[in-house]
Amino acid sequence: IADWLHIATRAVDIAEERYGRPGGARGREAFLRRVVEENVRLQISHLEHFAMVDRCRRRGNELRIHGCVYDLRNGRLRFLS
Repeated sequence: IADWLHIATRAVDIAEERYGRPGGARGREAFLRRVVEENVRLQISHLEHFAMVDRCRRRGNELRIHGCVYDLRNGRLRFLS
């Protein structure tokens, strides 16, 4: 679990590098959304290095990993690129 939490900490760092530190309540909310998005991207990257993913791909099996963010306010699921 420590590794997964470390990835989440890295998401905060990336969001700060790309978007700067949040300012005010509205800025903080937007920043937290960006942290969530960066965390999903990092988790995808982490999954890409799992042994079972590598074995599946070496066998020629098609494997797609998708990253999504669910918005609790409007119930929409947004796919990240």
